[in-house]
Amino acid sequence: SGIGALNFEVANNGAETSVVKGVVIRDSLSYGIRFLQAKSVEITKSALINVQQYGIILSSNNEDIDIEVKFIGNINANSVGSVSKIGSISAGISLIDNTNSGIKILSNIISSCEHTCYLIIPPTCVESNFFLNNIAHSSSVGYLAYTSTSDCFSLSDFVAYKTELGVAAYSR
Repeated sequence: SGIGALNFEVANNGAETSVVKGVVIRDSLSYGIRFLQAKSVEITKSALINVQQYGIILSSNNEDIDIEVKFIGNINANSVGSVSKIGSISAGISLIDNTNSGIKILSNIISSCEHTCYLIIPPTCVESNFFLNNIAHSSSVGYLAYTSTSDCFSLSDFVAYKTELGVAAYSR
């Protein structure tokens, strides 16, 4: 809900990779960047500051999205409402739909999130390079894995500090 700063919806069907580089998104009243059925997009060397709900949200059916934003900060939940459901938790990066493929979240720093920095359905029990060298600080939760109780997942190359919970799992 709401209008975000940058929206990739049904973008790049078979085209070359779209590159967003060196962009600053500030004071968005909704998400910073949203992907829905997008393909081949690279976000790099950019910053998202003071946005509502989500810095970056990957909705459904996205393919080959590379996120190396570098900095996402001050994610507020003012317009999100109740946090009784996982989809209503604000996050720096949110990836809670398992219809996405080829997603890479690499070398980002997310800070000052009201709820969680990374809200992600992780790949199950496989070594993966989809999430590497990321940092979370100054939030309630650094990395919230949205997974079933029967799934296992691995997490490596992640640092969380000044958080109430560095890594937590939430059963779907």
